[in-house]
Amino acid sequence: MTLVGMVTEGNAIYNYDKSGNPLALGTPLVRDFRWKEGELYAQDSWKITRNLTLTYGVRWTLLQTPAESDGTQVGVCILTGGACAPYSLSNWLAVSAQQGAAGGAAINAPELSFAPHGRYNRQSDFWNQQYSNFAPRVAVAWSPDFGGGWLAKIFGAKGKTSIRGGYSIFYNHFGAATVNSYNSAGSYGLSSQVSNVPGTVSVTNAPRFTGLTEIPSSVIPAAPAGGFPATPSSDAFAISWGLDSAMKTPYSHAINFSISRELTKDMLLNVSYVGNFA
Repeated sequence: MTLVGMVTEGNAIYNYDKSGNPLALGTPLVRDFRWKEGELYAQDSWKITRNLTLTYGVRWTLLQTPAESDGTQVGVCILTGGACAPYSLSNWLAVSAQQGAAGGAAINAPELSFAPHGRYNRQSDFWNQQYSNFAPRVAVAWSPDFGGGWLAKIFGAKGKTSIRGGYSIFYNHFGAATVNSYNSAGSYGLSSQVSNVPGTVSVTNAPRFTGLTEIPSSVIPAAPAGGFPATPSSDAFAISWGLDSAMKTPYSHAINFSISRELTKDMLLNVSYVGNFA
């Protein structure tokens, strides 16, 4: 039907400003997310004996939650009366699971709405900033000296073998990509996708293209009314992607262990294990 110039279905994604006013289709969207990051680190080394050294330290990671500096961001909330209280998606999922375990219905979970969000709107951020991201680390280096005997034959004379091991925690610097994805796909109320009802036009009354790149305006649905709090229609909305305000900073455990043995003056044998658990 398109080949002969007929247009039977039209879809549009409307974007809105923070006051709920629809923007003209194709209007560029400008978002300026800002946040601050900082780390403090302290380390010390203790030479316990001439051939045994202990190194230890701690890193403190502070990651501010990104927020849109003009206040053009929304978050999940529960509408009660005229107020919309911020709500964690993990709580919503817990209620839904309780309904399932008790033989209830998922529709009994609270209905979700979206409202202006973030510190530039004097509201809570996407997730709570953590102040307890302390990452310890410890390492040991030992050069055994057994003097004589069979252990001396295995490990060699003084200074021929080095045994090292370490453990640390690393907190990931995250947030930018997460917020960018939410901003482009999950900000209900700042964007709305609509389409005309398929099957409502026939060959006789289907609109035609008016030019090579011009679509008849009658096939494009008008922008839905904007404004906040925005509550999606229950028969046309599903949670497919979202941010949980209870989200924590991801981290990983790093472990390493190595044994180095000098075999000859120009040959060294080294055996190592390196592990990372996130």
